[in-house]
Amino acid sequence: MRTPLVVLSLFVAATTLADTPPPVWKLLKGNYGWDFMKPKASKCAKVTAALVAKMKKYTCEVPDAGTSASGKPAVAECKSKDGNDGYVFFAKVEDCKTERETQLANGE
Repeated sequence: MRTPLVVLSLFVAATTLADTPPPVWKLLKGNYGWDFMKPKASKCAKVTAALVAKMKKYTCEVPDAGTSASGKPAVAECKSKDGNDGYVFFAKVEDCKTERETQLANGE
């Protein structure tokens, strides 16, 4: 009687793990991002391993579609715990540049 219970418990645990999305920072590799808290100094750049490591210390989330200043779909937005630093990431370098230019034009 214990064996079916153990098997069922393992199945439920495996199913729960399979349904859990990966941390957002794992989605960043291969994308483009920039530090929106330093818009004049920061440029859109391909995400490096060092930047991914840095984002592990940030709070990252996948924003709702169309919520970026430019309306381009962002892959993720990450902010430091104190809110004094933040990055936004896009799948296409063109979208990243458009977002940066929009925020600079809006004075954000």
